[in-house]
Amino acid sequence: MQKDNEIILQCFNISKTYQLKEGFFGKKITISALKNINLSIFKNEILGLVGESGSGKSTLGRIILRLIEPDSGQIIFDNQDITKLSYSQMKPFRPKMQAIFQDPLSSLNPRMRILDLLREPLQIHTKKTTKEIDEEISFTLSQVGINFNDTFKYPHEFSGGQRQRINIARALLLKPKFIIADEPVSSLDVSIQAQILNLFMELQRTYGFSMLFISHDLRIVRHISDRIAVISSGEIVETGLTKEIFDNPKHSYTQKLIYSLPEKHFLKY
Repeated sequence: MQKDNEIILQCFNISKTYQLKEGFFGKKITISALKNINLSIFKNEILGLVGESGSGKSTLGRIILRLIEPDSGQIIFDNQDITKLSYSQMKPFRPKMQAIFQDPLSSLNPRMRILDLLREPLQIHTKKTTKEIDEEISFTLSQVGINFNDTFKYPHEFSGGQRQRINIARALLLKPKFIIADEPVSSLDVSIQAQILNLFMELQRTYGFSMLFISHDLRIVRHISDRIAVISSGEIVETGLTKEIFDNPKHSYTQKLIYSLPEKHFLKY
């Protein structure tokens, strides 16, 4: 059950197509990535968005963040329409909307020390002194299990799980209201996946942010989500409370996803 009745983000009729060339003569074909997506996310909840590879789930995440533009539709964030805002107009919203992506290494500049990577968003979006920034970084890193003394290292000196913890800390530094986590554990070992998922849940309770958790793995989504939205071929086919989705899946695609699980209703983390 969602923890708050107030909506933090809404998508209305979001559509996105791509023009691709096919064959020797470059014949153009149109691919529909998203088709009239309608989605709501409540304050202080984790909504899991689940679907197979190519279903359009990551495209939707990037559209919500305004990293790519929709062909049509509307995005309402924190009661404000952000669909057509310019780059400069979006700047006040950037601290409120953060992202954590699939590959923790590619999300970090390999030429920068971790301390400089973490200082950067606070230097851009706040007027804090370097001392205040470093104190904020030290506290936030302690929340994700990273020692401040390790921030003088470079990204390649950390394990995959540690790098993802650093990315989570970077997202939290600006105290966002909303986080999109796009396949954030899929590149990690199973034992590390469990640690990161439990960390997400602990931090969400502590900070009270809302989250769109994107994954192809329904077991992972079940473990972390208050509600689940199922996407197939660019369309939301079913949305509901996590327990309802698993106990009584209504759409045939959802049923197929659940019945294909090796341990259908259980994820033991």
